[in-house]
Amino acid sequence: MKYNLLIARFSEIAIKSHPVRKRLLKILIKNIKKAMLKNKIEAVVYAKWERIFVETKNIKKATNILKHIFGIVSISPVIKLKLSNLEKTIKNYAHMAKNKNFAVRVKRVGNHDFTSRDMEKKLGSIILSKINAKVNLEKPDITFYVEIRNDDAYLYFDVIPGPGGMPLGSEQKVFCEIKNKRDLVACWLMMKRGCKVVIFPKISIKPLKKWLYGEHKIIKKLDEFCLKLPKVSGDSLKKIKINGIKFYPICCLTQEEIDKIFKKINN
Repeated sequence: MKYNLLIARFSEIAIKSHPVRKRLLKILIKNIKKAMLKNKIEAVVYAKWERIFVETKNIKKATNILKHIFGIVSISPVIKLKLSNLEKTIKNYAHMAKNKNFAVRVKRVGNHDFTSRDMEKKLGSIILSKINAKVNLEKPDITFYVEIRNDDAYLYFDVIPGPGGMPLGSEQKVFCEIKNKRDLVACWLMMKRGCKVVIFPKISIKPLKKWLYGEHKIIKKLDEFCLKLPKVSGDSLKKIKINGIKFYPICCLTQEEIDKIFKKINN
């Protein structure tokens, strides 16, 4: 597959007011650029419409990095092409649906002399004329996703989930003393809400490190400033003690839910 671009989508950012959305998007793009630089991936990152585009030759590695950046809800490796070449490109990739059930999903932005539904039918007919396959709009084995934006088209086959949430570093500072798995999960959830985390690890935080794309700090010893910050705790409801400002993001979660999040952190 000759992917030449990555599309990253965001959701929660999009519902904010224009000034807030602009600020959050700026932080998210900054986090992505730093992540690419840290992992020695050459990439051009920019936002357009409600999408973030990442141009890079290292699609596979960049995809894995984007899966760990808060604020991104999904990622797709795409083939960017001119709209005039779309039908030809669909013919070239029709073999991917051979002996399978398939669907074509088209999203369209701009002024065109066709509707999204018209284009779905047209591209579906092209695929059926090239190979033996069946259309199944409910449970396809493969989906040809097409986004048409003015004179450009984007073809992709996968929508890979991201962590969602808010960009790391977009909210206020909190102090995370990590003594056990519960504290680690609690810290991760506050990171997902965009908090600038100040981490004081008493156990290995290796699982967290691949998520630390954004403003954060890891300290080796406590100081007076840290103790004044709001504290994040992995304690349960039974152990909650009100003493200053504290956050208990997992206090109402079951052990099964905590284990599920911990597993996700390690992936």
